[in-house]
Amino acid sequence: AIHAGADDFLPKPFDLDQFLALLERLRGLSAAPPPDPREPWIAASPALRALDQALMRAAENDAPALFWGEPGTGRQRAARRLHCLRHPGAPFLALAAGKLPTEELPRSLRLAAGGSVLLTDLEELPREDLPRILAALEQPDAPHWMATARDPRELPEALRLRLGVLDFALPPLRQRQEDVLPLFRLHLEGAARLEGRPAPHLERGAERNLLKDPASAASLK
Repeated sequence: AIHAGADDFLPKPFDLDQFLALLERLRGLSAAPPPDPREPWIAASPALRALDQALMRAAENDAPALFWGEPGTGRQRAARRLHCLRHPGAPFLALAAGKLPTEELPRSLRLAAGGSVLLTDLEELPREDLPRILAALEQPDAPHWMATARDPRELPEALRLRLGVLDFALPPLRQRQEDVLPLFRLHLEGAARLEGRPAPHLERGAERNLLKDPASAASLK
């Protein structure tokens, strides 16, 4: 059953405590399930092809990784890509650095054991939480750590040095013209599939407009 996609199982007979412990674990992972290794990864531009090669090399070890760049550049997607290359099927837990579950952080980290924890928007981490995070990073049984940020220079030095062992800069989409149309087609097909409709044809004029202004993708139906 697990090979077919089940998350876990309980052999009969089992007691209520076993059931509740398993339920708690699955509930903790349900908000951030392991990313699908088949999740599409668009890397048509030279910049993204180079990034993908760097991620493949980085997958050979478990060093902490920092993904930085403007919001919307795909920092979390790149982190999930690295996770899938390293530990396909293992837990992947994303936590907003500015809204850490202070009381439940130890439990959250235990739930992600053997997988990866991604701290998003690291520059928003409250200063009072810095010692707690640095201590968690040093735990021998800690998950594999990753983080996203706008600019590493905005981070406290101790955090930047600890989480930026591997450093990946993501260029904005306006500098990756080759990725614009494949990304748009991917989202268009996904939206159509959710509605049970065939993907609409994208006219050449719309393609030209997208390449002139990638932000206009949001206005196309």
